[in-house]
Amino acid sequence: MSSQLDIIGSIIIAGMIILNFSFFMGERTESQIESTNKITAQTDISDVTETLRFDLRKAGYGCDTLPILRATENSLVFRADLENDGKIDTIGYYFGTASTLISEKSGSLLYRVVNGRKQQGQDLGLEGFRFIYFSTNSYGTLSQTTTLGDIKAIGVSLRLRSKMKVDGECQYSLNEFTISPKNL
Repeated sequence: MSSQLDIIGSIIIAGMIILNFSFFMGERTESQIESTNKITAQTDISDVTETLRFDLRKAGYGCDTLPILRATENSLVFRADLENDGKIDTIGYYFGTASTLISEKSGSLLYRVVNGRKQQGQDLGLEGFRFIYFSTNSYGTLSQTTTLGDIKAIGVSLRLRSKMKVDGECQYSLNEFTISPKNL
């Protein structure tokens, strides 16, 4: 009888160990997927941010008059010598419903138009995007503005959603930055 109790006890303990191990492995797998999603979202947002920063730093470079042609929350059109070749380029960024301006359906894509050539980025899951424009006072303090001639700095806010869901929810990555081009 004692040996039967030992066997039953061993089976119960082994079952508990196997259950705990399988639960742990399931949790670990979900954690790995969540981490991978966060890293993917952050990598994608970093790619978009790098191109935006490069272009915005050059805003007004080599341009004598009217460096900024259009400035709204979802679009920005400015002039600059991007390639440093002496030719002034016109660069436009359009997001969401503003993309209908260039004969495309609206969505969560960010469009980059350089000299009339549209370069649609891949669908990275951009869920939120907006420009904020700032002027400066004599002390260099930034304050929001809507007047094209007063713009001295450009703020960008991006919100990106990962492609895969964990427990029915997506991971998000948020990036906000402000660029003060020297030529504005």
